[in-house]
Amino acid sequence: MLACHTFKHYFANPEFGVEYAIEEQNDKSTTRLESRVDDIEILQSREHTDAYATYLADFSKRDREPVYSDELGLAIEKLPMGYSLSTLWDILS
Repeated sequence: MLACHTFKHYFANPEFGVEYAIEEQNDKSTTRLESRVDDIEILQSREHTDAYATYLADFSKRDREPVYSDELGLAIEKLPMGYSLSTLWDILS
């Protein structure tokens, strides 16, 4: 009977190992965030996006056979002729 009461108490007030206290905020205007506009120019090299699009558009095989990549140290899909890991990674930079 005591175990049943203990479980009911635990489920009503679970302890997650974190204690917190909610503080009241009297002034709501102090919590506003200042809006910033960043001057960011996104540059994309046409060469990189074309290489990636061509790689993805190769519908001749769904799954390429796996080969070991010394560069990565794991198995990857065999890259089509004319592609290297560095050209595919250059898309991200």
